Amino acid sequence: WHRLVGRGVPQSNIVALMFDDAKDDPANPFPGQLFTSPGNNSRDVRDGTVIDYTGASVTPERIVAVLTGNAAAAGGKVLQSGPDDDVFVYFMSHGDERVFLVDWEPLHAAGVRGDAREEDVQAARVPHRVVLQRDGDRRAS
Repeated sequence: WHRLVGRGVPQSNIVALMFDDAKDDPANPFPGQLFTSPGNNSRDVRDGTVIDYTGASVTPERIVAVLTGNAAAAGGKVLQSGPDDDVFVYFMSHGDERVFLVDWEPLHAAGVRGDAREEDVQAARVPHRVVLQRDGDRRAS
């Protein structure tokens, strides 16, 4: 989130979903904070991050709704793209190249592709390009 905003991406163009359990995990030596690298010069990446969906609201169904622009199903902010837009999706979770795990519930890549609504395709509300960066224990970027 901070890197995107720091490189000029407007906050209004970012939809952030974060299960957000690590910051309050009893094993976290810095309760309420989240760091991606050790050292004194590290930044709490959670500090200042605007999160649109967090905790139990981050489900496979909500992720699909956000990515397909279905605001009614998402219940909040969604991807609003068109044929002139490029979309970057960063997904950090467990899983492999075919399935991501969201709080141990499967989110299948085929399901995301299959849930693109016909009315969005007809109205050209699909992005020009989508880049998915996958990070996790069995990543397939």
